Amino acid sequence: MDYFVLGQIANVQVSKPEDGVVLYKTDKIPELANLDYIQNGFLVSDRLKLLFELYMPYNKWILNAYLDLDKSQDILKQAGYDAEVAAVANMKGLNEKDRQIKLDKFEAKYDQIRSELKETQSVFWRLDAAEYIPAENTVFGSNGFVSALCLSGEPPAPVFKIRAPEPPRLYSVVVHLSVAESMMRRKYLGVNLIRV
Repeated sequence: MDYFVLGQIANVQVSKPEDGVVLYKTDKIPELANLDYIQNGFLVSDRLKLLFELYMPYNKWILNAYLDLDKSQDILKQAGYDAEVAAVANMKGLNEKDRQIKLDKFEAKYDQIRSELKETQSVFWRLDAAEYIPAENTVFGSNGFVSALCLSGEPPAPVFKIRAPEPPRLYSVVVHLSVAESMMRRKYLGVNLIRV
């Protein structure tokens, strides 16, 4: 059987995911928009996640959202949206009609800037694939990733990870041929497949 290691084409680095953290500040949103896979953290886009879910229906996925906080705050201020937020927050004691007027104004203002705000954020999912221990004669390159895979039994899933035995002990994400073929048909961005 053929297997492939996922690689990241572009050299874009983001904050490495941490347990319990889902929102990260970044100024690299334009670069992230052109990626479906980020190697440092096993992050996949919504598009790639949809494909992997077909092969790993019970996999655990952890949301990682990246936000250009400075740019999004500038957009909100320029649109006067911060005043609308304050108005809605101070609705105590208002009758139903006045409350609805404020909410309608709030929603109308948000609809005007929704597309601009979307450009300040990017969502990825941490791939929590099962770990596999390959045969001892598996070869790892100088970069720490698998370069020649030798199986020591059936892998746990069509997508799994292998850890290098020596420092820096990096993980390689490995996909079965069927997954690789599906990926090639869909033309994912910023990801390459290296046969091992």
